Amino acid sequence: MLKNFNYERQLSKDVYTKEIDRLKNEMSLLQLEIKKKKLPVIILFEGTSTSGKGQSISQTILSLDPRFFTTYSITKPNDFEIRMPDMWRYWVKTPYNGQICFMDRSWYQDLFNVCEKSNNLFKSRKAKDKLSTIECFERFLVSSGTLIIKIYINISKKEQFRRLKELSKEESTAWRVTKKDWNKNDKYEQNMEIMDHILETTNYTFSPWYVVDGTYKRNRNVAIYNVIIDSVKNALNNNFLELKKQSSKFFLDAKFDLKNINKIEEVNLDGCIDKENYKSQLNKLQKELFRLQNILYCKKIPMVIVFEGWDAAGKGGVIKRVAGGLDARGYNVNPISAPTDIELNHHYLWRFWKKIPKNGHVSIYDRSWYGRVMVERIEKITPETEWKRAYNEINFFEQELYESGIIIVKFWLQISKDVQLQRFRERENTPSKNWKITPEDWRNRAKWDEYNVAINEMIEKTSTEFAPWNIVPSNDKLFSRIYALNIVIKTIKEHLNDRKLN
Repeated sequence: MLKNFNYERQLSKDVYTKEIDRLKNEMSLLQLEIKKKKLPVIILFEGTSTSGKGQSISQTILSLDPRFFTTYSITKPNDFEIRMPDMWRYWVKTPYNGQICFMDRSWYQDLFNVCEKSNNLFKSRKAKDKLSTIECFERFLVSSGTLIIKIYINISKKEQFRRLKELSKEESTAWRVTKKDWNKNDKYEQNMEIMDHILETTNYTFSPWYVVDGTYKRNRNVAIYNVIIDSVKNALNNNFLELKKQSSKFFLDAKFDLKNINKIEEVNLDGCIDKENYKSQLNKLQKELFRLQNILYCKKIPMVIVFEGWDAAGKGGVIKRVAGGLDARGYNVNPISAPTDIELNHHYLWRFWKKIPKNGHVSIYDRSWYGRVMVERIEKITPETEWKRAYNEINFFEQELYESGIIIVKFWLQISKDVQLQRFRERENTPSKNWKITPEDWRNRAKWDEYNVAINEMIEKTSTEFAPWNIVPSNDKLFSRIYALNIVIKTIKEHLNDRKLN
């Protein structure tokens, strides 16, 4: 896309003035349509040093209402971002429905840096993984309705040199020119080869690249306005629907190595333990968990523990005992309820990305992203095409966490229908437990068979090799707590051994 690029002649001032005024007005009206139709838009700018990315963003936003757009300058990750999965800092910046997000540089700089260091384009494993992650990330967003506009501003080596020299002359701007900038000019041809390969490879039909001539400001500004306006118009005119379908099909067709897990109704629920033995084992296991948590902290290994289960299965009790074996400074518990209005206006995984643990810390989830394929499915909150797509969206999400070094432990707490009824009645008849039972619990119980089908399908389709489900027999609460603690400890030890991190 950059080879043999044709640079344009400069537009005359008169032509530019008329054209830019028309485009600004059109852009302003389009923003109202974006807000009205709740279309989230990401406009990212890439380009060589001094190509005018910052100026282009400043020019583009002049005609926009500042309440409905955000601007990010993507630099090196800070100390906190380094302790998170690579894509975390981009996920948390994704726009809500009806908002425009401008990015001065993006996740493509990460890919460029990897390719530059390996000096062999996409042949290194790290570059291939990064490329796969980026494609998946963009498909996540497009399939959920986000428009991604990718603009690369191109200037020649000669023009870049001229601009660097000009900036260096002035005391007020000399600070902007670094040795790295001059080095990039020296390696212009090499860098262009890498970037051209990146643009060609990631010029997806659902999120294509637009290369703009950055030699003259007038031409650049007009070209960028036209790219944005045409892209938004196409999306608003429903031409975007086909691209969404393409991205959705990617998730529906994806294949993962899955573990064969018994159906929940086949699990033996007879396990039990006496109180004395329970107290002895609990104390021993919590001490061992504390020891292991300290190893995870020192080795900067994060962990995610997901708890799902029937109402009244005892999730709270198990979470309390797992947390009881952890240093309070190194974990947090996330009770997941219905999404807020802000969360509903983002991709459904956005709110979970915000809760991912940093290195060395533990995040416990009392319910999780699996609500997408259970309650949202049963209650028909989410269309069938979307919850079916969610199985592999979740698999990709968990794979990314795993490959970033996060230990993932997933529990389903299984009880019999009779035991659930017994516990419901106990809650109704015990003043201190009354708050735990709601009409919603009884309504869910009436759909036991429907949930049973959904749960089995969820476990079957999301029990991957890197994040398998653990079915916990929970008719006896004491037994379920010891059972879960043993699995957490076993998983940590296996992780340390597998990755030779002892």
